[in-house]
Amino acid sequence: MQFPSPLKKTVTRTQSKKIPVVLTTTCITATTVLAVGGMALIVASKQRISEEVNNVDSARVLTAKANLQAVRKVYLEKLSRTDYTLGTLRNSVGYGQPNQVGWRQEVNAAWAQQLRDILQRDIDNPKNIRMYRMHMTPALQSSLLKTYQDLAEASSGDTRYVLKKVRSDGTTTEEKLPRAAFISLNLNKFEAIDLATNLDSYPKFNVSGILSQIRNVQQEYLVRLGAVLEAQDYQDPLDQLNNINSILDAINREETGRRKKKLEKLNSKPSQGGGSN
Repeated sequence: MQFPSPLKKTVTRTQSKKIPVVLTTTCITATTVLAVGGMALIVASKQRISEEVNNVDSARVLTAKANLQAVRKVYLEKLSRTDYTLGTLRNSVGYGQPNQVGWRQEVNAAWAQQLRDILQRDIDNPKNIRMYRMHMTPALQSSLLKTYQDLAEASSGDTRYVLKKVRSDGTTTEEKLPRAAFISLNLNKFEAIDLATNLDSYPKFNVSGILSQIRNVQQEYLVRLGAVLEAQDYQDPLDQLNNINSILDAINREETGRRKKKLEKLNSKPSQGGGSN
């Protein structure tokens, strides 16, 4: 006895109940459209949520950066502000208007006065054959030419620059200056020489006042710089920035300790001199 084949039975049943091809195609097409549409809606929804989150984050970052730039603008303006009056630099003009002289120009004006004082000592010194009784104007121009020669030497790129600082406790420290820093220093000296040559009066120089103003601006600057890092979700840099004062204190204590040991070592050396009787 042979059992009927399941395949044949299936074929027979299928043949007895045919589904129209058009209907099948329509159902498949509709299902595909619904699936694709549903996926598109899900993706679009996710993208919209992601864009909303990104927009919120971007708005936070942009606001924080705008607040930072507002403080930075005041800071840079005080650093770079220049008074172009021909013969007199003013710390301020009346009626509550802001200062016309920036910190850098104020310091360069003080440097101009010091240059004149140094040159005047050379002019009054009979032992200084080249400078003795020279007029201040050519004396300043000789200083300018020396500064130009320093810049020409710097253009070669082979010169090394070391800033030697003698501290109030008698110890000395040396700091290597990059070539650009040396050039910047001499550019400021050019301005100081020009001010010494042309100004009839100078602004009042108050380094304590400058430090106080810089400190006040820097405190607000650090707060707003921290807000930018926080808006960008930079946790570690934010922690480091918040602890910057303690880090600097530790560095200063270490430097103070080194200077103290160096000074004690210098003082403990026996004085060389004298001889046997």
